[in-house]
Amino acid sequence: MLERFRYSTDEVLNLYKLFVEEIIDRYANETALVSLLIPTSIMSDKTCMKLRTHMLKDNKLISVKVIGEDSGYIDAQQALSAILLQKGSKIDKVAVIKDYCNNPEDIAEVAVKDILNENTGNAIAAVSSKEYQVLRTLRQFPVVKELPFVVNLRGELDLTADKHSIVNTNTGYLLIRGRNINYYNLLTASQNEFIADEFVNTTKKGCYIEQERIVC
Repeated sequence: MLERFRYSTDEVLNLYKLFVEEIIDRYANETALVSLLIPTSIMSDKTCMKLRTHMLKDNKLISVKVIGEDSGYIDAQQALSAILLQKGSKIDKVAVIKDYCNNPEDIAEVAVKDILNENTGNAIAAVSSKEYQVLRTLRQFPVVKELPFVVNLRGELDLTADKHSIVNTNTGYLLIRGRNINYYNLLTASQNEFIADEFVNTTKKGCYIEQERIVC
């Protein structure tokens, strides 16, 4: 598998990642236009860095249109991105639409040089045109991982690899998904999704569960 898939086998295996690489590198001809509907996490997750970099450096990523998980247009349990790229070409800017269903005209022309950043794993942030200007300003300052008094971690639980630890019995550990996080406050989480005690007792990040944290 490692010989066939060069960009999509890091850490947790994901069929979306494998199919994206397979479609771009083997199904499409040398100048093909490729349109894919994929989880938005592929645009930002650290485990997808190689695949994302392949899209940006070896192909022409034309646009990324984000469809929220609560959009009502697609029956999905996560946010999705409709991406369009041309194989084997290069581009200086990517058109990013943060909310394609509700605000399709707000297009951020994001420079590829602003995306290629080791600190973010070459993440393609879902930003509005105004937020992109804020992001460029923030880049002038140290990133979180350079601050010694901050522990910067991903969440405790992987929704795919640890799905067996999501239970309907109230264990006291309510599952908080990305859709439950809003600007500066927490939205109501589902009252029938909890985390099993066994997971909480064995996770290496268990010491942080009872602490106050900044979530983004």
